[in-house]
Amino acid sequence: MSEKPKRNYTREFKLEAIRLYESTNKSMSEVERELGITPYLLSKWCNSFARKRSRHFRHGKLSERDEELRRLRQEVEVLKQEREILKKGSGHLLTTKALRFAFIHAHRDQFPIQRMCSVMEVSTSGYYAWARPAGE
Repeated sequence: MSEKPKRNYTREFKLEAIRLYESTNKSMSEVERELGITPYLLSKWCNSFARKRSRHFRHGKLSERDEELRRLRQEVEVLKQEREILKKGSGHLLTTKALRFAFIHAHRDQFPIQRMCSVMEVSTSGYYAWARPAGE
């Protein structure tokens, strides 16, 4: 009986998976199924990155005003990115999924993959399946 080879995930993939979970109303298991990862792996990644973040977090709590300002700045950044994706990828929206995936792949260092997939109306798991080298 041959064992399945252990898959190694990049830091970028793990962070994108966490962002996908945190930015949607999907459960962890839904995100895991969508990305094709084993159950409880996303939870492990979330806990690991949360521990790392907490080491760097300042003590104290933000005021309501500062928290609202932080949230609004984050929202503006998301909207700016979505606008840029649409400007750059408008010609790709009416093409095949493969061409949209190619656009996402070409701009993956510039924008979050999950956000580009959403704007380009393709699934994140579909992109990762497309980007995965044959035979894996």
